[in-house]
Amino acid sequence: MKEQGLELTFNLNKVSFEELERNRIAQGNHDEIIFPVPQDWKKVLIPFGDTNTYVNLNDPQADFLRLLFLKREFIPLNLNLPVLLFFPIKNSKTINPQLYTLEPSPPLILNRGIYQIDVPLYAKDVSKLFLDVVKNNIALTIVMSPPHKNNTINWAIEFIDEKTLENRFVEAIMAQEHGILHDFALIDETSIRHRFREYLRKLSLFLKDGSPLDLSAEISGNKVFIIFEDKKEKVASKPN
Repeated sequence: MKEQGLELTFNLNKVSFEELERNRIAQGNHDEIIFPVPQDWKKVLIPFGDTNTYVNLNDPQADFLRLLFLKREFIPLNLNLPVLLFFPIKNSKTINPQLYTLEPSPPLILNRGIYQIDVPLYAKDVSKLFLDVVKNNIALTIVMSPPHKNNTINWAIEFIDEKTLENRFVEAIMAQEHGILHDFALIDETSIRHRFREYLRKLSLFLKDGSPLDLSAEISGNKVFIIFEDKKEKVASKPN
């Protein structure tokens, strides 16, 4: 059927909230919920003349089909993320760490030689297990490229040592799912690695009120100031 370009689609409206809740509780209250695909869903609609016929899947992996649902909620990081300066080589003659350094001014603090952002942060669209695996390897990176208007520069979320984190996530998920499925043959390592990469791509940071983290950085002299503005409290720290 794969060779014929046929696709299997599911109507997720058939999955009730009550059914997902039963599965969640039975599986140990994880925020990722495994939903085994019912047998009567494993059929493909094949055009045949003037009629359409449903044919059962003939894939040997069909018995292992399942859907994964993620309970969407804000998950606290419970740590102050480190802040780093990244200096592109092409600009290093005029912009380099000998000329520019971070300035510890709120919300940026200097803790045991590590610059950190002192703001309670939350993640969304990822699982708690994923966040537990990666959060100590997340950094906020300020890109020290030539500034544009208003002397502002960009920032990004960076994951340090992604391959090691991916392997840890795979090990943790396989242990968790084996406790649910009780059979390693039912666990697809390839899909777990894909899930990890999707979480890396989707992870965003939020404030306690649910608004996205909104940072900017400004250069004053040879100091780089991190600017944070709380949209509710209108709190900002800027260079004098």
